[in-house]
Amino acid sequence: MEYADLLEKHNVISQELSGFQSILNAQKERMEALRSEYERVISENKEITSAKETLAVEFDKMTEFYKQSKSDLEGTIDRLHQANRVRHELEVRLHAELEAAYRSKKTIEDKVANIEELHTKIEWYETQRRIDSQASAEFKTQIEIRKRNFEFKETSLNDRIEQLNDTL
Repeated sequence: MEYADLLEKHNVISQELSGFQSILNAQKERMEALRSEYERVISENKEITSAKETLAVEFDKMTEFYKQSKSDLEGTIDRLHQANRVRHELEVRLHAELEAAYRSKKTIEDKVANIEELHTKIEWYETQRRIDSQASAEFKTQIEIRKRNFEFKETSLNDRIEQLNDTL
């Protein structure tokens, strides 16, 4: 019985060995699969690490670009605010100048109207002076004529008086 027991044990061990062999083969296949998966993961990890480093560099560049853009924007906003203040001040000054120009124009128009009215009065007075001057000249002429007539009559009367005195 010993042999049969040993044979049985040998068969059991052979079966177990065969089972272990198949398990060992399965484990080897699994290890090969895991090894190739590991190599694929390592390769992907290297690619991802490289991409991460590239993205980190790009992120740093973008962060710097963002800071520069933000600084530029703040500067532009400050310049825009300053330009708006200057524009507002200029608009206020322009409005004041326009008001002053309007008042000056109104004053000039009033003075021009006043001057035209005075010019009209001066022309009327000039016309009246010419008329008076002509009337005065005619009056002087009439006075001269009457003076001459008076002198002529006086002389003729004096001559007549002398003739009458001579005849008497």
